[in-house]
Amino acid sequence: MQGHLSPGKDASGTTETQGIGLGSGKGEPGAIPSGRVPSREKPDYVAGLLSALIPGLGQFYQRRAFKGWLFLGCIYFLFFYGWVLGGKSNVYLPRAEQCVPFKTNVVRVAFGIPFPKPLYYRWQYLGQMGVGLAAWPAILQCYWADEENEPDVTPPLLGKYLKAPPERELNRLQTEGDASWELAWVFTVAAGLLNLLGIYDALCGPAVIADKKAREGDPNPSAAGGN
Repeated sequence: MQGHLSPGKDASGTTETQGIGLGSGKGEPGAIPSGRVPSREKPDYVAGLLSALIPGLGQFYQRRAFKGWLFLGCIYFLFFYGWVLGGKSNVYLPRAEQCVPFKTNVVRVAFGIPFPKPLYYRWQYLGQMGVGLAAWPAILQCYWADEENEPDVTPPLLGKYLKAPPERELNRLQTEGDASWELAWVFTVAAGLLNLLGIYDALCGPAVIADKKAREGDPNPSAAGGN
């Protein structure tokens, strides 16, 4: 004979599972401790989109200011610190017209699948772009002008922000610089990946877990909610 779970909802709208087992008294063996799970039935797509644009913005939209400031501060610090540490030359997308195949924007990868050539030669940007609007100007810079033949041609307002440096500049950084230039892009990629957690948090809501009493088998636990 096995116990089963009977779901219910508490006053806050959070789904609660009440344990029914072999034991019926307080703390008796076989009783399944109560626990709580997030009650959001549908993802908050608006908050998820806002966090994809600017870290923490979705949490601000949900009036969770503390977590909003936490995501915003940590992610932007990692991103811009890594960008500055790398001489402002490690967040970019190259036009890569000088790379094979010449004068094309795609590269054939496994099974002949076409893949954007700039991302093929700068795969780190896949992680960096997770930061949102702060990293996306690199896409516009890539298709606006060739970094080799038009190094001073830039979009309006952006200037040279996230413009790919010429090949000679990259060679100089790699040969004359120290290891910090190579290490710095790791910070920028980590920032983008961290924001994926922020997007998920805004999309699906805060984690709500049972407190210590519930884990120890108290049939009347109080629950601790996430911010």
